[in-house]
Amino acid sequence: MLPFETTPSAVTMTTSTALKFTTTDGKLPKVLLCGYGDLGLGTLKGLLKLAQQKQIELLGVFDWNERTCPKAERHQTDEAIAFQRFLRQQKTRQFTRFKGMQDVRFTQEVLNRYQPDVVLVSSWGEILKEPFITQQGSKRLLLNCHPSLLPKHRGANPYIATILANDAETGVSFHKMVPALDAGEVVHQASTALTASDTGGSVRRKCATLAEIAVQELIVGLCSTQGLIPQVQDETLASSHTLKQISYPWLNVVQAPADYLERQGRALQPWCFGCLFFENQVAVLCQSVTLEPNTVTAYSVPGGVLLQLDPTEGLLLSTTNPQVLLRCKGLRLFQNQNFEAPLPEALSKLLLPIQLPVGTKILAF
Repeated sequence: MLPFETTPSAVTMTTSTALKFTTTDGKLPKVLLCGYGDLGLGTLKGLLKLAQQKQIELLGVFDWNERTCPKAERHQTDEAIAFQRFLRQQKTRQFTRFKGMQDVRFTQEVLNRYQPDVVLVSSWGEILKEPFITQQGSKRLLLNCHPSLLPKHRGANPYIATILANDAETGVSFHKMVPALDAGEVVHQASTALTASDTGGSVRRKCATLAEIAVQELIVGLCSTQGLIPQVQDETLASSHTLKQISYPWLNVVQAPADYLERQGRALQPWCFGCLFFENQVAVLCQSVTLEPNTVTAYSVPGGVLLQLDPTEGLLLSTTNPQVLLRCKGLRLFQNQNFEAPLPEALSKLLLPIQLPVGTKILAF
């Protein structure tokens, strides 16, 4: 294993040491990637460029998918499949048939055998815990690539959270792993601007593209004479969200501000649709959500009233702002039976389409 050195530093608001590789006998830093999907693919492309330039030795990839991890069936999305296809095209070594990174066999057959200097995680379906983090962190550098500007938006799918927060920018953060989720010292960050038309999917693609560049900057910095100084995260700026906020994406037109509803509609694309409840127990599933000036009616109506229903234009709803309306296109109308269940389960019941009269009001919840 290549020596990984810490050197004293006096930079304020940071840890007291800088991280850097110390080269001996021309040996290259050995890097192992654990990941999948768009973010993993972007990171892998950056590592392959470094390997081609003889700046690192890429040991291989442990990709989180159903062929390698028995519990990873839900991760077989298009981007996960694209990641696996790219691995085969590049003929990159793959480590397979482990239950996860904390599988004892993975430690014995991969970590102990190949002795990576850096284990880099970039999208993963497993939360790493003690004693794995402490045991491996004492031997090698454990880094996670998180697609947000930490300490903002810790946790799963920060692409949604960054749009809901109306952030002007997002990015990727390479941080040291600690038992607390996404709370370790940040070794390197890179940012990219957001626009008013970004969706959760487009933010994910931006972060993946950024990761390809940022991982090269990370490794170059670690190999430099001065190294990189890890930054302690400011807990007063930390934020996170729960998976329940993604699993139950109800658009609360009666209470939520109009601009928040528009951001929520963009943030949820392409993973799931937003749902609306009506008085006659009807759920409306919206494929896209936009805001429009109130030109339909000259009088003020409460938020959540159906003003227009058109096969092409979708439906138009009043919001809490009488000057702003909510347009939902690409919708489908279903008889509401039991939406206490998670959204995918509810959709699997083959509910019957029905019609809605103009003037129907949405239920508050």
